[in-house]
Amino acid sequence: MWMPWKTTSVLLERERFALGALRRDGSMESLCGEFGISRKTAYKWLARYRAHGRAGLGDRARAPKRAARQKPAYWKQRVEGVRRARPHWGAKKIHRRLRELYPRQRLPVVRTLGRWLVALGLVRRRPRRARRGPPVPHPGLTRAVRLHQVWTVDFKGWFRTGDGQRQEPLSVREATRRYLLEIRLLADQSDTGVRQAMTRLFRREGLPRIIRVDNGAPFGGKGALGLSRLSVWWLRLGIRVEFTRRARPGDNAAHEQMHGRYQAEIVAQPAQERRAAQRHPLIPATILSRRLEPEASKLAGDIGCGDLMPARAGPAPFEQIVGEEFDMAANARGGGGIDRRWLRGRRGRDRQGSERQQDGA
Repeated sequence: MWMPWKTTSVLLERERFALGALRRDGSMESLCGEFGISRKTAYKWLARYRAHGRAGLGDRARAPKRAARQKPAYWKQRVEGVRRARPHWGAKKIHRRLRELYPRQRLPVVRTLGRWLVALGLVRRRPRRARRGPPVPHPGLTRAVRLHQVWTVDFKGWFRTGDGQRQEPLSVREATRRYLLEIRLLADQSDTGVRQAMTRLFRREGLPRIIRVDNGAPFGGKGALGLSRLSVWWLRLGIRVEFTRRARPGDNAAHEQMHGRYQAEIVAQPAQERRAAQRHPLIPATILSRRLEPEASKLAGDIGCGDLMPARAGPAPFEQIVGEEFDMAANARGGGGIDRRWLRGRRGRDRQGSERQQDGA
């Protein structure tokens, strides 16, 4: 099909020039003038066509065959040998070791050694951390003005009893009276252990309005709003969870001060085993003393106990909520991991106590 314009390319023009030069269609000067190239370029393409044919007329790579500062291959072999002998050494230590072995030679820089270690597969790249989102202002902490309005919950630093077992003290403090409600020694900071300890405390003291915790596990999590399974459980019980600011232990300074007293008077001389440490004779005398400050004692006298401890006055809503939680967990886990005997036993004891009170009345 005839076309009104010429269709050509650089490769076709070079081939046409080489064929014309081989057929001697004219002098080299006239061919160079026709194709608009110099005599040096003309002889270059003609030599490539004679050596490689049409494949030699394409453009070659212009990158240098060897980097100007490229180190010899034996340096990479030496780096690999030192790394395999010392698997935990990084690029800096390997560079220092090579400096000791070859003091008169010019070594590659530390950054080059690091690239070689990655290329050899001797190190793994660290995953890139996700960028932080926009800073969200802290809503502030609630000032406790009513009894059982705010409970502060935290783990004290772990210690070991005389038998070598690790103990994790979970402490719960009432913010208004500055009274330690519970300090329970757990084997670890798991969600299950904390739930069991808080369940016993809720049955004895009732439900607070607010629980103040830090952002560490198991109180805080990586989910939505920094919540964990434990904090979601509290929310389902109708308790508002209040988090302190990150890396600001001063937001819970009174609780931390109580931990200091516990460390100085109890942990400094640990008992032989967990049960003895839990029933330490110094705890009721020093930590659990009900010495109220004047303002707190006046406040306690002004407010009735019916508003403070709903679990003690009549049927406790916690009994119904916790029963639903236990049933849901039992159905999800097939009954495993839930000590329903303890739940029934506690309910039975509470029922027997109420019957005795009615008989006495």
